[in-house]
Amino acid sequence: MRRMPAVLLAIAACAPAADTEMPVLVAPPVAVYTVSEYAFAGPDTLAAGATTFRMETAGAELHHITLVRLDDGHTLEEFLAVPPDAPPPSWAHFAGGPNPSAPGTASEATVVLTEGSWAMVCFVPAPDGMPHVAKGMAKAFTVIPASAPAAEPAAQVVMTLREYDFDLSAPLTAGTHTIRIENGGVQGHEVLLVKLNEGATVQDMAAYVDQMEAGTVAGPPPATPMGGVAGMDPGGRNWLTVTLTPGEYGLLCFVPDSGDGRMHTHHGMARQISIQ
Repeated sequence: MRRMPAVLLAIAACAPAADTEMPVLVAPPVAVYTVSEYAFAGPDTLAAGATTFRMETAGAELHHITLVRLDDGHTLEEFLAVPPDAPPPSWAHFAGGPNPSAPGTASEATVVLTEGSWAMVCFVPAPDGMPHVAKGMAKAFTVIPASAPAAEPAAQVVMTLREYDFDLSAPLTAGTHTIRIENGGVQGHEVLLVKLNEGATVQDMAAYVDQMEAGTVAGPPPATPMGGVAGMDPGGRNWLTVTLTPGEYGLLCFVPDSGDGRMHTHHGMARQISIQ
């Protein structure tokens, strides 16, 4: 009898048996949360794995969803009890989430969830300068095992956040892009994407947020917020899908520095880009 060539024997040995079920990857489910002054409305339970958070802004103010994974045995109430000027506790892990878009619009970010206790909070300042979380804008939710694994989105561009800049694997152009945003730094970072008004600069937007923090803002912002990814710990990653039109844009990080407590925009983490 003719023998099968050795290379084919090796391939056959490595192939799965005919009755072996391969996992079928599905698209990330979409979890919709409505945000307003000062609350989140949405699911209390989500499945583990890649999940797209869609934040629909129903209020008049800017909001974001900052996701926090809590170690076993810790609660949202404990997290909220931490003094605002104290460093984050070691049992709370920041995982990103959708950053603000203009009121009446929506923004999205895809995050990989692990089983356990989670929370979402909003740190955006209110008109009086107080962060929304201090006004009760926080919500606990639970992540349970998934029935089917979800595939991570395919990205055309990688944006790496570092001290204190945004590195792009390729220039951004007009059109729709899925961007994988990674924190390659040694401390927490975020990216807020804005489209600048005619004649405005990214420094104007940074100064506007300084006024928000001080409770002295007057008038509309010098740019249109278009989402982005909220603060995440070193090594974190999210995915952002955004449609860009020609114009001037800004990338900004407002996370407080672990050294001096000043926002990263004060360390130069504000970059202006032109989209053709």
